[in-house]
Amino acid sequence: MNASASLVTAGCINAKTTIPAAARIESKPSGRPPHARKPAWPGALLRMTRAAVRVEMPPSFAHCWLLSHLDSLREKLPNVDIRINAQGSHLQGDRTPFPQLADAPADVQIVYGDSDIWEDRASWLISEVLQPYCAPALLRKHAIEKPEQLVRTMLISTAQNVVSWDEWLNLQGVEIVDSAIGSVQMDPSHLAIRAARNGIGVILESSVLVAKDVEAGSLVPIFSNRTCPGLGYWVYTPSAHGLRPSVAAVRDWLKQVTALAPDPSTP
Repeated sequence: MNASASLVTAGCINAKTTIPAAARIESKPSGRPPHARKPAWPGALLRMTRAAVRVEMPPSFAHCWLLSHLDSLREKLPNVDIRINAQGSHLQGDRTPFPQLADAPADVQIVYGDSDIWEDRASWLISEVLQPYCAPALLRKHAIEKPEQLVRTMLISTAQNVVSWDEWLNLQGVEIVDSAIGSVQMDPSHLAIRAARNGIGVILESSVLVAKDVEAGSLVPIFSNRTCPGLGYWVYTPSAHGLRPSVAAVRDWLKQVTALAPDPSTP
């Protein structure tokens, strides 16, 4: 046989195509019967054979709470395909529920709101209180023993918080002089929290969102006895697929983990 060989493949290589003999790869039997060979399906195709559980939640809840609990979720439900969407939606912004739909955008939604809206259609997960927090270094730099001394610092606010700095200071009996207060607004909340952690200023934030930072010591509450009640987080099943065992398992995991959180109203 000469140094080249002709290869004919319909639709791919014509009869005049030649390849060097050294480049030819001979097919060898695998030694396994055909019925015992594992099909070479790509992972994406395998995942399509089971229904994913679509979970939607507010961006800051995902960033501040979910990320620190992902290991627990995967350990509890290793065989459940979970798709998390934390881009936010008008459902979160309006805080008003939709009826259950077969084509709902998520199977499980964590929503933020009060009991007047959600009590009859969702399950309560965790409540919050709002109070000032800052980095320990900032507290060492500025002696803050009374609420009126907060005006010496940069006050960081978030538009979606249910209590504003003006409202909180007013509740503490502090007269507000606009020219004497330095402030910056940062949205969503996890940006404001990071800024406070970096020593930029003081935040008025949810106990739920700062819990891990307080536990780690990167944020400290300034006035633990001057909290304001906030709203709460609820788990809602907008999809008609809510009775699927995998959906119920995710919902149950959320309830179990949040049940372990301490009561935020206890200093």
